[in-house]
Amino acid sequence: MTTNRANKPSDDASFWRAFSARSIPVAEFGHAAHLRAGYLCLLKFGSGGALDAMRDGLRELLAQAVERGYDPPVGYHETITIFWLRLIAARFRPAESRDSAAFFADHPDLFDKHLIAKHYSKQRLMSDAARTRFVEPDRAPLPPGPRTDDADLAAEC
Repeated sequence: MTTNRANKPSDDASFWRAFSARSIPVAEFGHAAHLRAGYLCLLKFGSGGALDAMRDGLRELLAQAVERGYDPPVGYHETITIFWLRLIAARFRPAESRDSAAFFADHPDLFDKHLIAKHYSKQRLMSDAARTRFVEPDRAPLPPGPRTDDADLAAEC
């Protein structure tokens, strides 16, 4: 099996099975894997269900890692999760659905972890409020995207 920039394994079906089973080791679940999981959540659930699927998956992966002795430096962060999901969703076209490698080949800027700093100051992003609920950016607006919480439906892509 080959690998790609959006993490192992290279085929989306295997990656999705591993994400769904919460069996991806924390050491292998970096930024690229987060992006890939977000893309696949959008592909499988659309903008209305992608956030719930992503949020649940990340929280459960983190909980399992903590049970195995991992001490996360930050833990689950609602605003960061929504930020990246909205950037992916802004470029996502369901009619053009394809594998994640092709999608990210067309959007390599998403691999830049510092892209978030164009929208959020460090103070705002690292606040307790931003960790637990979505907060709007203080530098530049985000593109419309999936639902940000149960009471609010953001503009659909």
